[in-house]
Amino acid sequence: MQMLPKVQNGKFALTRLIAVVLFIAVLASVALVRPSIGADQPQVWPTVQLPADAESIGISDRMLANGVPMRTSSFAAKGDVATAVAWFKARLGSPLTEDRLGNKTILGRPEGNYYITIQLEPIDTGVLGLIGVSDMRYALTQQSRSHDAKDAWIRDLPSGTKVLNLLVSQDDGKSSTYLLASNQQSDSLNAERATRALERRGFAVERRVNLEKGATVNGSVITVSGRAVLFKSADREATLMAFHDESGKAAVVINTVVLTGGRAP
Repeated sequence: MQMLPKVQNGKFALTRLIAVVLFIAVLASVALVRPSIGADQPQVWPTVQLPADAESIGISDRMLANGVPMRTSSFAAKGDVATAVAWFKARLGSPLTEDRLGNKTILGRPEGNYYITIQLEPIDTGVLGLIGVSDMRYALTQQSRSHDAKDAWIRDLPSGTKVLNLLVSQDDGKSSTYLLASNQQSDSLNAERATRALERRGFAVERRVNLEKGATVNGSVITVSGRAVLFKSADREATLMAFHDESGKAAVVINTVVLTGGRAP
């Protein structure tokens, strides 16, 4: 996954942004696209035209999000969100859904075996956009494999854990995984169990860090207190964070990177 220069600061800010879009895309796709999937439809990934003043920033063209193959990209454009929404509506046609999530506007529409999601949010210089294209036909044939991957993490993490998002991407000569899970356990127990799970997957602990609100880890400003564990070896590295969010719910966030030829978790 490529960072968004001058727009998003920190690995976790970017992955949370992606996770929101992919989650909405998956839910909308299952609801809207399933009846239209057919074997006679061509397997050509759709492309999304950008406004003329948009600066395109690639993220990943090979991502697996909760069992759904996706291609993602981002862009920054001038103007406001309303102008960008009108621009995409004029070009995407119908059917087109429009939803709001905080300050973000999410557009979505099915196209053959695929589902297109566009998330738009205001930034200081204009609009930040994130585009996801989901291959729903493939996803419907691979649901059991996706469940198996989530179940493996659930078995490794403390009792009551729910995997909220599991993203895997293959690009730039590496395999990247992002896991977001939640439960009602302590930060220390979550960090301990997640550390063991990563060690079994071939990751070596480099150091452990007590997270303090306002501190910086890997370029991300920490907004909560908790535990972090950093892993590093010749062919792989990972970051584990265990904390309680503002609502008091425990969260486990894992980011891993394995060089090509390595074994992805």
